Amino acid sequence: MSGDRGCGGLLVGLLGPVEIGHAAGALAPVPQPRVRLLLGLLAVTAGRVVGADALVDGMWGEEWSPQRELNLHGQVSALRRRLEQLEPGRGGARLVRVGAGYRLALGPDELDVEAFRALAERGRAAARAGNAEQAREQFAAALSWWRGAALADAAPLCPRLAGEAARLEEARLAILEERIGCDLALGLHAEAAGELAGLAAQFPLRERFAGLLITALYRCGRRGEALAAFDAARRVLRDELGLDPGPELISLQAKVLADDPALAAPGPTPTAPGGAASAAPVASVGVVPRQLPAGAGFFAGREWELKALDELLGIDDPVALRPVVISAVAGMAGVGKTALAVHWARRVAARFPDGQLYVNLRGFDAEGAVVTPEEVTGWFLVALGVPAEQIPADAQVRYGLYRSLLAGRRVLIVLDNARDAAQVRPLLPGSPGCLVVVTSRSSLAGLVAAEGARPLRLAPMNEEDAARLLAARLGPDRLAAEPAAVTDLIAKCAGLPLALAGRLPGGRAGSAGRRHGRGRPGCAGMDTPDHRQVLHADRRCGRGPGPPAPRHGSFPECR
Repeated sequence: MSGDRGCGGLLVGLLGPVEIGHAAGALAPVPQPRVRLLLGLLAVTAGRVVGADALVDGMWGEEWSPQRELNLHGQVSALRRRLEQLEPGRGGARLVRVGAGYRLALGPDELDVEAFRALAERGRAAARAGNAEQAREQFAAALSWWRGAALADAAPLCPRLAGEAARLEEARLAILEERIGCDLALGLHAEAAGELAGLAAQFPLRERFAGLLITALYRCGRRGEALAAFDAARRVLRDELGLDPGPELISLQAKVLADDPALAAPGPTPTAPGGAASAAPVASVGVVPRQLPAGAGFFAGREWELKALDELLGIDDPVALRPVVISAVAGMAGVGKTALAVHWARRVAARFPDGQLYVNLRGFDAEGAVVTPEEVTGWFLVALGVPAEQIPADAQVRYGLYRSLLAGRRVLIVLDNARDAAQVRPLLPGSPGCLVVVTSRSSLAGLVAAEGARPLRLAPMNEEDAARLLAARLGPDRLAAEPAAVTDLIAKCAGLPLALAGRLPGGRAGSAGRRHGRGRPGCAGMDTPDHRQVLHADRRCGRGPGPPAPRHGSFPECR
């Protein structure tokens, strides 16, 4: 395990069996199953309050009841005793009652998940800066925190924790891919080939492992085995999914067949003054940017909008380079613009083998400054392989280099949360082959008029799609059990996905809100700027209490 562990305090381990111990000592298991589940449910929230109803559901798979509340108190007391044994005089105070729920107070260095994420982010930062050696060290340190399958002895007992375990495993595999990519950038292809053979067999549907294996084998002079690895990956994809390999793997096979010089191993690492080896740039092996964030955990509906976006691709001729296409997705706060854009982008990412770029422009964030085009082009240039020290300081030169690097490539670019057309224009490619998706609360009329952007206005969900989203979030059985509460929830949340999908107290459509005395089930606790606009929308539709909203916003779908 990494040496980043402190010398005091607690350490809760979720990257393996659920365990707890002193930060400077060994972790110990939690033998009582319910206490183990309670610790897991509280720890995965990273210090946030977890409602009693959510804990009851996670630990017993039942609705809240007075009897289960008493049972929960008993398990909380047992966990407090365990914490007190580890930290006499302090440990019990870490687990506190807050309103109708509980919170476990842990520092960022007291949870192995947070340590893993921090090291992984340091590795990505080093990779963006072109320092493959440092990136590899950070990625390896992050992976050293893993003791086995995430939440191994808790996930099988709790669907909530099973979902979290799956997300953590995906994060582990992504960092493992990044670390092996750094191995190849540093010329360690012989060492990587053996490891990749096992990973490709263990995860046969993961095309990135297959691609890395093919590259490593080719650089070891094993060209025939590299082609055999491609054939094996193609057979598995066809047999299991009925799919052909993605464009990246097909392009890689073509390069192997042609002995493309781009596949050659990197040259010797230059020696810096003083004898120290300088960092090998990650771009030397042609790392393809894959910047799309994880999609929404629950996505439903929007078939018409997805079809409209599909039309941008030119389905009849998906290979031909088309002129730059821009789609401007607009709508009120909370209506699901980002979720739609990211969901669609991930669905079509394989059509853009040269990469996917993503940035949140923060055009309407209540906190933090709006991101400038100069900043974005700097980030994108690093992602496209330009060492940070070689990025031009002059904005116009930066824009020109950015457009030059995109020329002749097929790249998908998602510009999220744009303030206006002026913020977006410098980020548009200048040649065919790329597709840009822009989301904004503004209609971006200037982008439509001058750049020919295709506008797509997002309205709140209709009742049918909203019900489907709730079913994906809660399960159809719960919706069937409380149809009146579901209808009321959809109405009071104005059909806005932000309210429907992300703020259900304890995962129950109505019962939790009534029990805690809240008049707006499903919308309680939403105190973000986006939620205030949701409330304004409710009032202008006559759906909620309170005075009319100030006229600084516009909600045409509610008129």
